[in-house]
Amino acid sequence: MKQFKEELATGSSTAIIPSELIEYFNQDLPDGLKYSSMGNDLLYVDQNNMKMTCYVLEKENEKWLSQYHKYIKSNVDILNLMTMTQTPLLIGVSDKVECDGITIPTELLVRRIYDDKNSRQEPVRYILPNELPSTECLITDCEGNNKLKTVLKMQKSEDVEYITYNNHSDNMAFIISLMTPSRYYSGEEKEKIKIVIGVNKSNAKDVKEAIKAYELYKAFINNQMCVNGTRIVLDKSPAEKRAECTKEININMKILKALEAIEGKLKVQFDLSERIDEEVIEIILQLYVSIINNKAYIINNKLETISFTRILKDDELEKIEELKNKPTAFLTTGTLTVNLLGNTFDMYYATCYYFIILTEIIRINKSEYKLIFDCNDEKYHASSKIYLDEEMMTNETTSNFNECFKNARKIKTIDEIL
Repeated sequence: MKQFKEELATGSSTAIIPSELIEYFNQDLPDGLKYSSMGNDLLYVDQNNMKMTCYVLEKENEKWLSQYHKYIKSNVDILNLMTMTQTPLLIGVSDKVECDGITIPTELLVRRIYDDKNSRQEPVRYILPNELPSTECLITDCEGNNKLKTVLKMQKSEDVEYITYNNHSDNMAFIISLMTPSRYYSGEEKEKIKIVIGVNKSNAKDVKEAIKAYELYKAFINNQMCVNGTRIVLDKSPAEKRAECTKEININMKILKALEAIEGKLKVQFDLSERIDEEVIEIILQLYVSIINNKAYIINNKLETISFTRILKDDELEKIEELKNKPTAFLTTGTLTVNLLGNTFDMYYATCYYFIILTEIIRINKSEYKLIFDCNDEKYHASSKIYLDEEMMTNETTSNFNECFKNARKIKTIDEIL
């Protein structure tokens, strides 16, 4: 008790009221009701099990009531509008509060304990809005495939003539939003349900979820999507616009399916929250062609110089000299660090330059050389391939590298690869 008094004297908001003191004040309440501490020197009674007459205070809620007065015909409307706007309202309570048939003075609901008069504290009461409702939905295509369960939750809105449900709180790649007229809609023309579908691949937990989201989006665009078994049909959607959307969806799906194949090969998981720009797409295509299709691809690089360190024997130097000033094929190999959607890979590459002309051999010292090339032959081109490990690269480039690179194709778009 001494500690409690000292804490109150210093204005502590965390003063612990002794249980003996709480029991003393509990004697004023009917059986089954008890006081709890509100911090500092306040006690309160849980009002959930009590009956009382309450009313909305007009002056204190004037702004809200004036905004929605034309929709309010009964107390039910007040409760509905409170829920839709998620607005708590200040209320008044009659002097009569009952619990199990016993009347309790409202002044006992909240009380102070620190002064000699045991002063009573009139509580501030709010009526809180109900939690916004939600409903579980099953999204499929019309054949019942690509099933996706999601929860549509009603959204808070100041425009009470419409009700909006969406699944944004689920943080899914597939986004759906439904807007429908409410019971308070005052328009003359009958409004239809408006549906907005989208894909946010940044929300996808994995590539498979993102692919499914695009497949359902594609079904929606082409009037082949169902919500809880009901087919959703776009009203007067131009065929040209649907075709344009479908084309864009197909491109995104092909990129994701390429990533899915690469994931399986490398046994990793890509982070789709990272931006997929043209540079990233180029890396995806190069990896897909190399390690999934097992083919080389044409690159735009021109080899102008190359330096290397090695002690050459006379016959080795003579063979290099024989290549001067005539078109030939030249192979380079090396290591490669690939950064892709949250993953870093150490890989290997081989590049073959065709119809390249060695114009000069510069010997810098006993073991260091520099080769100068001319890439202006009209038949000049270069092909490259990425390898998972050095052994794979060595085996392929030493056996018959020309066979590996001669049929390489230029990577233009994702459509040419998948």
